[in-house]
Amino acid sequence: MNSRTEDFKIGTFHGKLNPENSCSEAKLRNDLYLIGSLILKINENDIKTIRLIGYEIPLKSGASRVNCIDLLGYDQNHTPYIIELKKSSSNESLLEIIDQINEYEILFKDVKSYIEKEFKTKYHWKNFSFSSDLIKIILVHRDFFGEEENKQLKKIKKNNKIYICSFGRVKNISITDKDGKGRITLLGQCGSKGYVNLRIHNK
Repeated sequence: MNSRTEDFKIGTFHGKLNPENSCSEAKLRNDLYLIGSLILKINENDIKTIRLIGYEIPLKSGASRVNCIDLLGYDQNHTPYIIELKKSSSNESLLEIIDQINEYEILFKDVKSYIEKEFKTKYHWKNFSFSSDLIKIILVHRDFFGEEENKQLKKIKKNNKIYICSFGRVKNISITDKDGKGRITLLGQCGSKGYVNLRIHNK
């Protein structure tokens, strides 16, 4: 498959608004996109506000759900952010997820100019361009960090190009209904704020 050159779904909502599984990664991704922004506090003097501009961003032509970025955003410096979501029940190791998001970085660089072109059209911003930097975020629920993940985390040095994060100031991102089914509630908790705080684990 070749690199994609158009239809990156920038600034649009596509797919099902409410997935059948209300506690799925798709529901979590939708909630985050509808809330609109993430706050990444690197330190007291360096706080990034990441505006989300797309989700399930396809990077290859002819690929519907293969090689897709979960969430794409940019901050006040126009630095692009690739965000990979994982639920706490994910069977992938932290190192496997890092390999995955590193691959997305390579693919993103091939289509960056085309994404900028689509962004300019969708947002009526003819002079927009991403900065030359790129930052990656792995975003999981804090329950993801079991004994093995914490061991892996200790081996990962502080890196200003990749942040391993969980949801900050949110006790639970889902609830269990009376019928025993789980339901993501992030939009209900943070929607009125318009942002979700992130907690960095590899500072």
